[in-house]
Amino acid sequence: MGVIRILIRLMRMPIVAIVDIVASRELTSRDREKLVSRIESLVNEFNDKWRSELVAKGAITGGDSVEITSKSWIPIIHLLHSLLLINNMFRVGIGAGKITLIREYADQCDGPAFWKAREAMNAAKSQDLPIIFSIDKTASRQEGEDVKKLVLAYTLLLKMSSSQRKYCFDYIWENKKITEIARKYGTSKSNISISIKKSLCRSLKIVILNDLKNWEY
Repeated sequence: MGVIRILIRLMRMPIVAIVDIVASRELTSRDREKLVSRIESLVNEFNDKWRSELVAKGAITGGDSVEITSKSWIPIIHLLHSLLLINNMFRVGIGAGKITLIREYADQCDGPAFWKAREAMNAAKSQDLPIIFSIDKTASRQEGEDVKKLVLAYTLLLKMSSSQRKYCFDYIWENKKITEIARKYGTSKSNISISIKKSLCRSLKIVILNDLKNWEY
């Protein structure tokens, strides 16, 4: 490659997620521009917060799709949770296996994990499903288990109401107490407590905390 600095390495098997906005092209130019701007902000925050867990930085492709590659499922579910708070529908294709890391952004990488994620995304579109995964033979058993946890967690978030998702986000990712969440949204502690219990948010947090190493508040 001469003096061109292109580093190509075979990495440990990460998880790749491709997120596609459903029917984004049906939005007005103004609304689509606002949506893309919000997604860009979320992805930038995501890259900063989870930089030690990312194999490559998350990237926006085609204006309305996001590509992510992470060492574990937890950063990905955090971003998916953040995106769902925008109140737009997304399709997600998940892949696991080896990747070839070429440059610093996910859309500049390739390999079996990406091929499987694209395969899953195409299947999600053709079957009109919110999330599908596909695991390459190069993935380890642990990667396979992590992918399943990710899919189950996202499915759980989809079953929540918009209010439950907001409360759950603060409860898990901001580590807020019931009292703080109630104060933030101007509602009662009992309402938040019941919502957290019914949505199974507490159970989701336990799974996340159990899997996440070096969790910092």
